[in-house]
Amino acid sequence: LDLLYGDEVPVVTDLLVFTTTPGGPIDLLDKVLRGGGANGRTWPAPDMAADPDNFALLFLRKSTLQMVEVRLRPGLWPADWFALREKNKAGTLTAGERQRFAAHRKLLTEDYPQRSFEELFGRPEVSTFAAWGQLERGEMDRHSRTMRRLHRTAEAQ
Repeated sequence: LDLLYGDEVPVVTDLLVFTTTPGGPIDLLDKVLRGGGANGRTWPAPDMAADPDNFALLFLRKSTLQMVEVRLRPGLWPADWFALREKNKAGTLTAGERQRFAAHRKLLTEDYPQRSFEELFGRPEVSTFAAWGQLERGEMDRHSRTMRRLHRTAEAQ
């Protein structure tokens, strides 16, 4: 937001944010842009893969037609995080895996927040964009719900 707004206070209605990653980034954006709470939660489409390569956010400032893509630097996310997370949920971690998962969690929750923006994301550049179409209030939430419903139906068959 500093890259797009500098010292100005961002205005929520002036901002569009797109992401390809489910999970934490979506939860954070809900808290910042919607105020958080279970009723305001954005549920990702079922095809959004939890993958370090998908850790990207595209911020668009409508009033100035400026945008910036923020992408986690390659190699920073622990390569086996998602596999270990699934094994943890299933309760099948070995002692060594449990130790590695705890070290990864500490890295992500304690170390990364202490790092500079540049260490995590490099030096994204602001560019100018052109856009077509429009998003109506609640439209993406409706589409996400429909996609999840279709996915669950297809899985059940």
